[in-house]
Amino acid sequence: MASLIDCTTEDLLRRLRRGESSSHEVTTAYLERIEKHDARVKAFVHFDREKALAAATAIDRKRQQGLPLGKLAGLPIAIKDVVCAQGDPTTCCSKMLKDFIAPYDAHV
Repeated sequence: MASLIDCTTEDLLRRLRRGESSSHEVTTAYLERIEKHDARVKAFVHFDREKALAAATAIDRKRQQGLPLGKLAGLPIAIKDVVCAQGDPTTCCSKMLKDFIAPYDAHV
């Protein structure tokens, strides 16, 4: 079986719906990949492991309870550093914005 990192979005969603994987497992796999390679790749300005895992756990709980979920629920995403996400740094890779914490979620 392919690792979670090697699965397509469709494969991951199928695994999540069938209960073969949890959002927490998928998110952990991607976080480990980021932690392993990003020092060299430098693709991420910021990521919050605890916040990502908390969101994944919340989705897993909703799925277990049979609550309605969005079509992509449970998949980790990355948000470009020019899009505001409330409570997270949004620096646009600018020294002038290095301490800016978004007070709202962008409407995208």
